[in-house]
Amino acid sequence: MPEPSENEEDEENRLIEQALRLGDLRKDVMDRVDGPFAEYGTGNLPMDTQEAFWKHILAFESAEDSTIGGRLQKEAGFVPVDPNDLRNEDEVHAALWNLLHALASIRVFVSTTDHLSDSELYRLLCYGALESPTSVPPPGSEWNTHIPAHEYGTADDPDGTQAYLRYYADEEMRATWPDEVPPKEDPPYDRDRFLPDAPGYD
Repeated sequence: MPEPSENEEDEENRLIEQALRLGDLRKDVMDRVDGPFAEYGTGNLPMDTQEAFWKHILAFESAEDSTIGGRLQKEAGFVPVDPNDLRNEDEVHAALWNLLHALASIRVFVSTTDHLSDSELYRLLCYGALESPTSVPPPGSEWNTHIPAHEYGTADDPDGTQAYLRYYADEEMRATWPDEVPPKEDPPYDRDRFLPDAPGYD
């Protein structure tokens, strides 16, 4: 039986070292995860892909906790104008779009806003979304955070389900919804198609 070549031995040693690294990465992740963790068949992927996957998950699980507003101030140096200091609709409109673009600069993207006026959306963001907890992405990462505005809801629609079904759900979703759905309506505003959006995100 022929002896393995030097290149074959090097490759075998590389694979052994990578398998050991994968085991360490997986253990580090499991030590940090609160509850069960679904691996989604990653063991069938090439080892380089597995290693990249586990490094990504470990970076996420190790990330510092903050709020979206905290990240906005730290990463973009942006503090939104207090809604109570805005005197008219033009000032509200300008402040809202300044905030939306500042959020996009730290890869935070807002959607499903067409059922809200500028003032309603601005207050929702300032008093709701910016206070939401979030993990701080590692430097150089391309992680995105998405804020579906309808999910913040109202007193009559706490989780935003009715707003979603009324204004945003397609007919297939409405037809398969297990509960009674509100009448379909066009949202009263036209903003979503102009919002900054993450590349490749629908």
